[in-house]
Amino acid sequence: MITRNKLLAWLSGLPLTLLGLVTFLAGVLPVVTGYVSATSGLALGYSLLLINLVFAILVREKIKNNPFLLLFHMALLLMLLAVGVSRLTYFKGWVQIAVDHPITEPSGVISKGPWHPNRFTNTRVALKEFSAEYREGGSRKSQKSVIQVGDNKLVRVDDAETADILGYQFTISKNLGFALEFMWIGSDGNLIQGISHFPSQTAYPETQGIDLQLPGVEKSIWIGLDIVSKRQDFFTPEFRVPDDYSYTVMSTSGPKMVTPNSAVSLPEGQLMLNGLVPWIGYDLYYDPSIYFLLFTSLIGVCALAIFLWQRQVKTSWILENDDE
Repeated sequence: MITRNKLLAWLSGLPLTLLGLVTFLAGVLPVVTGYVSATSGLALGYSLLLINLVFAILVREKIKNNPFLLLFHMALLLMLLAVGVSRLTYFKGWVQIAVDHPITEPSGVISKGPWHPNRFTNTRVALKEFSAEYREGGSRKSQKSVIQVGDNKLVRVDDAETADILGYQFTISKNLGFALEFMWIGSDGNLIQGISHFPSQTAYPETQGIDLQLPGVEKSIWIGLDIVSKRQDFFTPEFRVPDDYSYTVMSTSGPKMVTPNSAVSLPEGQLMLNGLVPWIGYDLYYDPSIYFLLFTSLIGVCALAIFLWQRQVKTSWILENDDE
């Protein structure tokens, strides 16, 4: 019994709190230097603080006997749980969406939690339309877009307005470009229609090429976009598909120049290169626990304020009685 009581006292006491804080701080250095992710580096310290808080609520009589002190610790516990859920499920990255085409998954990942779900698999999210206006000097004037969610819901995203779509915060980015629509007819009768995005026209205007991996073809096919039209012609006053362009296809049989809506014959089948479709980029941020974290923080602050006010009133009352 003595051993059990000592263990409970240690698990709920300040020594474990100190150990948890030191371990938490020790995990910050490898995170800052980039050796490990924040989720991995802070996990041990976070777990020790969480265990310490749970046992403090269950064991410490001072906490259990004061409703506002108990409420503060409960709010603190919920905050820690919310932070844990956030680190396991959050997402930060970007997506490129071509007009009239749905998102199947984010285009790029900056960081994400190990349990982050891809929410674009269950609900159709597609770009309905967008416009990007540029000045004569090449500077961006304005961007606006409309995204269709499901069958009927339309959501506006522009320079001044972000949107919450399936829990993701969509913020329009400066990146836009073109995507190639293609069709592959294999010699085995396999037919595939797809789309592949060329790099951003604003970030990589001189490197407009993609590697296309086709089923049944051992090596990827490199396709370059050759734009004859002047850059100013398809950027001002509004970004659009250029009037004059072609493709360069590099395969095992050598380079070929191909015009839009033409086919390339390969030993494994025929590749039909259709026209270009404009795409625009969005920065994505997903954190399902952020509003819950705000709510519990407010509750915790209010509970702690009331507890401290009660303590101050009680102390003042005792001092007044002592003076009498």
